Amino acid sequence: MSDFFAMERQATGTTSRNQARFEPHPLRLAICGAGAAGLCLAYKILEAQKNGVLGPVEFVLFEKESNYTGTWHANRYPGCRCDIPSAAYQFSFAPYADWPDFYSYAGEIKKYFKTFAQKYGIVRFIRLRHKVTAAVYDDAHGSWAVTVENLDTSQTRTETYDVFAPATGVLNNAYRPAIAGMESFTKTPILHTAEWPTDLDWGSAFKDERVAVIGVGSSGLQIIGTIAPYCKSRHLR
Repeated sequence: MSDFFAMERQATGTTSRNQARFEPHPLRLAICGAGAAGLCLAYKILEAQKNGVLGPVEFVLFEKESNYTGTWHANRYPGCRCDIPSAAYQFSFAPYADWPDFYSYAGEIKKYFKTFAQKYGIVRFIRLRHKVTAAVYDDAHGSWAVTVENLDTSQTRTETYDVFAPATGVLNNAYRPAIAGMESFTKTPILHTAEWPTDLDWGSAFKDERVAVIGVGSSGLQIIGTIAPYCKSRHLR
């Protein structure tokens, strides 16, 4: 980082007379999301510092969920698994040889990323239940004003960072189509794979019931194969 500050002084025309007033500070970085992308960025920063190719960086990972690992924590519907071979769905710099399935279930992938974060000392930088609600760039000062809400206390605070790195995903954002008459389903639950309740005993809930599944993408096919033995009949749309 010393080279960076030297170049900065040269570019701005700072002379030796006032160089003494220049006080370099660690680069402040806010990472939004503690899933695979956020964990990877944190690892790269720590490794670069350890190898002496990166100067002081103060960073934090803000994660709105109650646990990290991103989509593999948020998605917990029956049969949730990866549709990419396990050997390919891992960091090349942190290989894991003991995948139990060719296409791993969510729990095994979550375990992989949690073990990775713990092994490389990333967990201490994660702030769980902290949701980034705004990130505004200040062109005059070359910094970001990042507003974060503590979901446990509902308190918000805005802090200044030199860099803002979005590491958010899209696989836990539920899309609910507007279907006429859906509101008439009051006796049985309307569930979404991206918002699956943790306390649902789906084996009992679906037993001998006619279940309609809307969507036959990866999540739709996975849940169908899992709940099929419990249902009276399945209907795909």
